[in-house]
Parts: sequence; C-alpha cells; structure tokens
Amino acid sequence: MSVVSSLERPYGVHEPQDANYGHPNAMRERVAGGEIPAVRVEDELKIRESDLPLLAEPAHPPRTGAMARRDLQALAARMVADWPRVPEAGKIEIGRLLSVT
Repeated sequence: MSVVSSLERPYGVHEPQDANYGHPNAMRERVAGGEIPAVRVEDELKIRESDLPLLAEPAHPPRTGAMARRDLQALAARMVADWPRVPEAGKIEIGRLLSVT
C-alpha cells in the first residue's frame, strides 16, 4: 500500500462507486491483488484521487476475435438450453408480432 500525499484527497471504496467506478468489493479485490494502490485509514481502505483512473480500466482485458466468439457462443448455448420449448402456434404468433407491416 502506498502513502497518501497531503495534496490529494483520499477516497473510501464506497465513494468511487457513486461515480460508477465499480462495486466496493471489486475495488477491495483489486487492491488486495496489487492492481490498485491504497492505504488503510483506521478500518477503511483509501484510494488516492490520482489512482481513480485505474479503477476505470478493466481488471481483465476484453477478449477479442475467435476467443470472444467462442465465449459468446457458449453463453448463448447455456441460455437457450434453459429456455422452454415454444409450440408451433407460439412460433407463428412470435413471427406475426415481429413482422414489419
């Protein structure tokens, strides 16, 4: 953990959440993993203002290309496997509702 400069405002892990930087538990995990520097003040972790942009970066880089397609296909297969079967009359009704008039 790093030292907080007297010129920078330290933020508790709940404050950046209000600015959509992520859930406090995710911030704690990233601090514990060494991805984001922080200091402990009494019982609370504090993150320097200059380190807030690190919270905006994804913890894991997004997957691209073939790996992303495989992940998406696997997710779609899991979702569809849990869907109930649609009877033929239901398919016709869905087609009618989706058709452009």
